[in-house]
Amino acid sequence: MFLTLRSAGQEKTIDVQDGQTIAEAARLHDIQLYGSCGGHGICAGCSRYIASGIVQLLNRKTGLPYQQRDDVAPYAKTCIAQPVADGVVVETERSARLW
Repeated sequence: MFLTLRSAGQEKTIDVQDGQTIAEAARLHDIQLYGSCGGHGICAGCSRYIASGIVQLLNRKTGLPYQQRDDVAPYAKTCIAQPVADGVVVETERSARLW
């Protein structure tokens, strides 16, 4: 599966393995999306705008999906959000360095 990260006019498409969150996949490509909680889904520091596509949110205690987000609720914590299919586009902050 793949997703695209956008930041300050740049785009980078990265691979996402089954079971990976957006933040985990980004980190494997040297892109840091985590907030102060270190990816535990507590602080919302990693929340980003999901410009297109559908993601499912994980319950961090069980590791199981509990909600899907699409264009109705476009912000998601990337540390608990997994793409459901190819084509998810995530708008990162302007200061994020994509490569």
